[in-house]
Amino acid sequence: MYRLLIADDEAIEREGLELLIERFFPNTFQIYHAINGRAALEKVDQYNPDVILMDIKMPGIDGLEAAKQIREGNSRVKILLITAYDYFNYAKEAVSIGVKHYILKPMKREQVVNILENLVRELDEEREKRHKDLELKEKLSELLPIAETEAAIMLTINYVNELDFQRLTTLMDFPMNRGYALIVSFEELDGKQSQIYDKRMIYDEIKNRIKSMHSCLVGPIIGARMTIFLRDSEHVKDNRTEAIELGNKLRTFVKDRFQQNIVIGIGTIRDGFDGLRRSYQEAALAVSEKNAFADVRHVSDIHLAPKSKMFRLEEEQQLFEALSNMDISLALHRFDDMFNQLLIHVDHELEASQQAVQNLLDTITHHCLQYDIILDAVPSTKNTKNISQIRQLMVQHIYSIVEAVKQVKGNKMAMTIERAKEYILQNYKQDISMEQVAEYVNLSSYYFSKMFKSESNQTFTEYLTNIRIRQAKELIGNVDYSLKEICFEVGYNDPNYFSRVFKRVTGMTPTEYRQQLFVS
Repeated sequence: MYRLLIADDEAIEREGLELLIERFFPNTFQIYHAINGRAALEKVDQYNPDVILMDIKMPGIDGLEAAKQIREGNSRVKILLITAYDYFNYAKEAVSIGVKHYILKPMKREQVVNILENLVRELDEEREKRHKDLELKEKLSELLPIAETEAAIMLTINYVNELDFQRLTTLMDFPMNRGYALIVSFEELDGKQSQIYDKRMIYDEIKNRIKSMHSCLVGPIIGARMTIFLRDSEHVKDNRTEAIELGNKLRTFVKDRFQQNIVIGIGTIRDGFDGLRRSYQEAALAVSEKNAFADVRHVSDIHLAPKSKMFRLEEEQQLFEALSNMDISLALHRFDDMFNQLLIHVDHELEASQQAVQNLLDTITHHCLQYDIILDAVPSTKNTKNISQIRQLMVQHIYSIVEAVKQVKGNKMAMTIERAKEYILQNYKQDISMEQVAEYVNLSSYYFSKMFKSESNQTFTEYLTNIRIRQAKELIGNVDYSLKEICFEVGYNDPNYFSRVFKRVTGMTPTEYRQQLFVS
């Protein structure tokens, strides 16, 4: 139902219009009256009408002046002017305030009905458009966090097209042309306290806090780190002091809120896609520096190690650990961190990069042999012609190593997924999550999700849902249980949601399913 205001100083005109409208448009309008222009302004403020039928000639504030003032505060309302004068005397002024319709007195029924029919059609179309726009905004709001995560990840890996990044940030309405990277490391979390406050909780709090302070892209937790890209304007040349101050605020916040220590690395402010990537490499170098005294570190304060030793033993061990766990995502992340730091150390010098990566290849091969992992051959960096080829060589070798590890470990992953399924079967009545199950089997949630789908031919959510619905079907056959009790018994907290899921899986609501059981 729409709201309609009739503004006319003659009561008989107002009442006649109301009778006409109610006759031809039943249950369409809620009708209000105004006896002059001033009253019309008050009623507009009070009721916010969708349509206004306004007589021009009224005492005090006339219809045109009232329409002007209304239009200043409401561009959406449909204004229909009523006049006893020729339209051309005020057409120019009426058009200037957005009045598209008028009625000449004495009013003809057909004219009023035709105009109102068109207005109702316009209102219906506008309402439908607003509804669709709202649905689109809701969908976009759901997708934006995913898009933000994807955009942040694009800046941390070396094989993403810049055009894809620009398209994504344009879709997000978040142009990212200049800024710097800030990496938060959770590797120093205290073991006892981390049982109370997990990384996800701290991550969420940091994300909310920094978004309230700065325009930024926040990446996911990968390993024990979260990466943030902060946007800055072109007039900012050097923000080292401000960036360190921001880092200290975040560190103090986490310390006060969670009694936890975090380490923060900060890159320099840079332009463009490649510049932001370089800033990320700098932040990764700063956050990984073990000899730094401060917990908030800007790359400009880090003293680079000599070229003779490019990778630390700890980094090599972490990379091999990821490889031995067949976690390609983490292995690539570890190598990217190491490689990005290497490029900064050697200033993108080809020969030094070749030698460092060759040493890394030899070291990993030695580790593999110790664990009976047999590789076909150790690739050589000697024939690589640029930095990109060196990286690609190592990435291909990482995939080869993981395939070799799979052969050695045989059915270990299948056994792990079976453990996960047993855990799900034992705990499906609880509010369990994929992250919880992944932690139980000592896998990252990303890798667990991927492996679960590969081994089970269904997602974690599909598997959990099927178990719950299967158990629900068995309980529905027992009249001692109400449908509400069954809902809670199989792990759902909302009977309405349970009913929707049940129907999606079985094609029937729980009530229909129970009726079918007893009929048959």
